[in-house]
Amino acid sequence: LPADVLKLDGQFVKELTRNSAHVAVVRAIRDLALELKMVCVAEWVEDLDVVRAVRELDVQFGQGYGLGRPRDLDAILAGESGEALFDDARVYQYLVRQRGRHFTAALRVEASE
Repeated sequence: LPADVLKLDGQFVKELTRNSAHVAVVRAIRDLALELKMVCVAEWVEDLDVVRAVRELDVQFGQGYGLGRPRDLDAILAGESGEALFDDARVYQYLVRQRGRHFTAALRVEASE
């Protein structure tokens, strides 16, 4: 395939903690991404429970409000710590404990005008 990133649709990701069929779909798509040497990104990672579920499924990247809301670039650069980027300190603390497992929050930066 002429691509290097495979995104997991948020409709599947947001239901990971409540729907075993969605877990199976996410696992299958993640396996496909790995087989094709692609990066896998989970959309709609909205809270700590979904962060944990995505991490447990060994998805490499995540994006969603559970990892951080879009912020002005100047606000990101002015932050004193990585924790300042997260709305929920529990998510930050969980990710710090998981640091060696290579899960990355894909941050979307919105330029100020």
